[in-house]
Amino acid sequence: MCEVNGGLSNKTGDTAGALESYRSALTILETWLPSEPASVEAQRFMAIHNAKLAGVYAKLALTTEAAVDKQRESWREARAWYGRSLNIWRDIRDKGTLSDADASQPDEVTREIAKCDAELTK
Repeated sequence: MCEVNGGLSNKTGDTAGALESYRSALTILETWLPSEPASVEAQRFMAIHNAKLAGVYAKLALTTEAAVDKQRESWREARAWYGRSLNIWRDIRDKGTLSDADASQPDEVTREIAKCDAELTK
């Protein structure tokens, strides 16, 4: 439910609602993951939600009304959350459990990190 709410909030421009929903989803996943440490699905959901949260921060960073320091802060947050996502995707890949459907995820997240880095060096 949190993912659905986060996605809808993000699509309608309610970034505060999207941040809250994705954070709630991550909190739930973080409590679930220790009980299922070998669960690829749990790790996959964590990676996806970290990237979705990062995407909301990237969207915030692109808001022209935001002060430059707030934009930079949002880019740093986006980069940090993308980094968490990438670490999980790499772990799944290194264990040999990355599905064909998710095979491009590490590269996609790496590209998003590069965008954040480019914005932060401006």
